[in-house]
Amino acid sequence: ALAASLEEVRQGGNFLKPLANSGAIPPMAMAVLSAGNEAGNMPEAFKNVASTYEQELQSLTERLTTTLGPAVIIVTGGGVAFMLASVLLPIFDVYQNI
Repeated sequence: ALAASLEEVRQGGNFLKPLANSGAIPPMAMAVLSAGNEAGNMPEAFKNVASTYEQELQSLTERLTTTLGPAVIIVTGGGVAFMLASVLLPIFDVYQNI
């Protein structure tokens, strides 16, 4: 997609068309970049796209952390319970055989 965009720019065309045709950039980002290109303000358009995806990634990370936190505690508790049982059960068996 980038090679096609580079070739399009060399020929004096719009570099966004090959990117849009390739499907490498999501439609929302393409809409913002197209608007920025038409307005002649590409740096601001790229900043807007980057900011949007950064917020989306941060939100996803927070949700994942919130979801996995209790699961990690449960798995750790299960590991501790297994270790405790593996130490104490042989001791109880020895006391029962005495």
